[in-house]
Amino acid sequence: MTLTETTGATSGSYNLTVTASGGGVTRTQPLRLTVLTPSFTVALAASSATIKQGGTIPIKVTMNAINGFSAAIALSVSGLPKGVTATYLPTSIAAPGTGKSTITLKVASGAGSNIGVSTLTVTGKGGGVTQTQKLTLTVTH
Repeated sequence: MTLTETTGATSGSYNLTVTASGGGVTRTQPLRLTVLTPSFTVALAASSATIKQGGTIPIKVTMNAINGFSAAIALSVSGLPKGVTATYLPTSIAAPGTGKSTITLKVASGAGSNIGVSTLTVTGKGGGVTQTQKLTLTVTH
């Protein structure tokens, strides 16, 4: 017996029953099937950061491929308040999708409207998979 996974199979565990018949006799055997979808994890070195106007702060990001994932992962950050920019080094993680990057957040000097707390979303996309992590950013004087 051969089981073949098709594209789009849903991860999870499934209870199957294998049935064999012959010579007037039928036998069954339970079978537990676990489907693992290739993916990756995104981990931030910190869940929050505080930065003064005119300052910069590096945030380390670690990506780990799981369940046979094998693709490059592109990074992005959304939710940046006015006057805050993000740069990445490197900008993507090469296949098979395990590696580290540093996101450097920079706050412009004198950009008074950006004082306060924002929730940023760090996103990794690759191989048809998207994973995110939240980062709370506090900008001070």
